[in-house]
Amino acid sequence: MNLAKKDEDGAYVPNTSFKLSYNSDMSDPIGTYTTGADGTVLVEKLLPKKVYVQEVAVPEPLIIDSEIKESTNRNE
Repeated sequence: MNLAKKDEDGAYVPNTSFKLSYNSDMSDPIGTYTTGADGTVLVEKLLPKKVYVQEVAVPEPLIIDSEIKESTNRNE
């Protein structure tokens, strides 16, 4: 699963951290992953099922979008 953060202008944002979980309440997290210089991070070895993603850190002056988002991992 490839995660990315874009700003309001559509530019990718490095140093953004996301928490992942297989649970909609974000309990028992899989881990926290941070985007690299290109504004993306590849998360490998996930089960082929629903994954919940939540931003936990963004560089200033951006504001964290704490909404929990759902995605279905089909790559593994």
